[in-house]
Amino acid sequence: MNRHERRAAARKSQTAPSATDGDTPDALHEAGLRHMSAGRHPDAQRCCQRALELDAGHADTLQLMGLLSLHAKQYDAAIEWVGRANRADPKTPYLASLGAALEQQGLHEEALKAFNKATQITPDDAELWTKLANVQVLLRRPDHAIRDFEHALRLNPRYWYAAYNYALVLLQLQRFEEALVYLNLCDELQLNRALTLNGRSVALRNLNRFEEALSDSRQAQALDPANADICNNIGAALQKLTRDEEALEWFDRALDLQSDVVAVLNNKASTLGEV
Repeated sequence: MNRHERRAAARKSQTAPSATDGDTPDALHEAGLRHMSAGRHPDAQRCCQRALELDAGHADTLQLMGLLSLHAKQYDAAIEWVGRANRADPKTPYLASLGAALEQQGLHEEALKAFNKATQITPDDAELWTKLANVQVLLRRPDHAIRDFEHALRLNPRYWYAAYNYALVLLQLQRFEEALVYLNLCDELQLNRALTLNGRSVALRNLNRFEEALSDSRQAQALDPANADICNNIGAALQKLTRDEEALEWFDRALDLQSDVVAVLNNKASTLGEV
């Protein structure tokens, strides 16, 4: 064997699936994971193909094929592979993981397909329905989001995450009375959370319950003093109570914390007109 042949053989032994990888689906899957972690995706795929020749329903290998497809930006193939993994083992969280990965990449339509398929396989999982609803929000489909949030809450009426995210949608739609119902539920489920108190202050302020709104905003600010949005909401409540000097102080604090500068400046400008 000459030098060129020895080098080629060495490269092959480093990258190609070897006999030591084993001849069981589990061993081949583990070898595939090692290849993928090292960036050797073609070798990982070959391990998967060998594993699936031995066991076409090996769920972990099907999932790995989905991850490899996701990396290759073959999104429909990724969803199909992971869907097969879930059909082989419905208890696995594969589709939820895929949906989350797609969502993080801004691929909301593809994430929607993954979460949709996940809810078909496990229809009684409130968390999956909530994730589906959140993607509907990102896709600006509030009616669909409301439907899915309500379904999640029917499955688990005390699921804080679903109730809070549903309330946010209702706030955006200016359905303040309904939002308040779910924010009150959130406060009952998890006391003294700044997110809940801040959201509830917005609902109360828009329902002309200004003192209550101010109280909630102050409690939220005590829990999260560096949150500029909360400071802005304190200023907005004080403005409604015609306590304009105090409101200006809170708008300035919000600006220092770099919140939604346009919203804060608008509030500050309108208050300055009253001073």
